[in-house]
Amino acid sequence: MHRRRQSLVGSIFAFLLWILIPSSSYGAHSRRRIVISRERDVYDRVITDFSPDGRLLQVEYGMEATKRGSLIAVRWTTAGICAVIHNSSFGKMHRIDHHIWLMTVGLSGDARVLANQLRKSCQQHRLNYGELPTTEEVAKMAGNFQHYLTRTGGIRPLGCSAVIMGIDPILDDNQEQLGIPKVFISDPGGIVEPCTSYSVIGRASDAVSKDLASSLLLSSNEVTNLEQIGSIMAESILQKGEIPKMVDIWTIQPKKQNRGGMQARCYRGIKTKDDISAVMGASIPKESLGENKK
Repeated sequence: MHRRRQSLVGSIFAFLLWILIPSSSYGAHSRRRIVISRERDVYDRVITDFSPDGRLLQVEYGMEATKRGSLIAVRWTTAGICAVIHNSSFGKMHRIDHHIWLMTVGLSGDARVLANQLRKSCQQHRLNYGELPTTEEVAKMAGNFQHYLTRTGGIRPLGCSAVIMGIDPILDDNQEQLGIPKVFISDPGGIVEPCTSYSVIGRASDAVSKDLASSLLLSSNEVTNLEQIGSIMAESILQKGEIPKMVDIWTIQPKKQNRGGMQARCYRGIKTKDDISAVMGASIPKESLGENKK
C-alpha cells in the first residue's frame, strides 16, 4: 500500500513538472521550441528577400566592403584619364580588352571574378558583332552581372565596385582613327553611372572628394595636363589617406600606334610631393598643391 502511494505521488509530481516547465526546454521536439531572432538576422540570409523597409541587406554589406577598400580617385578629361590608387594598384587594375581597363575597390577575389566575366563578355561581343565593344557597353555588362547576383538565390553580391575606363575608337572625316576617353562606375547593386568630371570611392572618400572639389581641379582655370592632375590628386590622397602613405598614379591617353589605341602609364610607389615631381616630371605651382594655405 505504501509503495502504491509513493508511485501515485511520483506520477503526480512528474505530471506537474511536465505542465510547469516551458516547452522550449525540450530540445528534441522542434515544434515545442520557442525561437526568438532579430529581424536583421532573418532578412540578410536570403538575397532574394526584401526587408520590411524595402532593403536588400546583402547588397548593403557589399557596399560596406567597398567603403573599406583602398581609396581610388579618377579624373576624366578630353586628353585622357588619370587614376590615383592609395597604397598599391596590385590586384586592382585589370586589362579587359585592348582598349578597356578595369579598376576595382573592395574584395580582390570578387574583383577577379568580375574581370574574368567581363573578358568573356567582350570576347562574345566580338564573335557576335565583329567589332570592339564600347566603354559604355562594357560598363553595362558589369552592371548587368552585378545586378544578376542580387536577384539569384544561392549566391551573394560582389563586395567590390568597378571603375571601367576605356578609349573608344572613332573615325574622323579623313578616315583616321581617333580615341575618346570614357569612364563609368558600377556598384555592387548594379547601378552604372558615367564619370563626367571626377569620382572618389573607397575609404575616406568623402574627405578627399571635398578637398578635390575645392582645389584647382574644378576651378575656372582647369588643368588638362594629366601629370599635373595626377600630382594634385596624389597630394590630396597623401594628406587624407591612412598609413602606409603611398599611391600609384595611372594615366591613360589616346595613342593610335599603341595596342588598343591607348597608352597606359603607371607611376608606382609615390610617397611624398618630391617623389611626384621627380617621377612624373610635372611642374606644379605651389599654390595648387596647397602650400600657401595657412
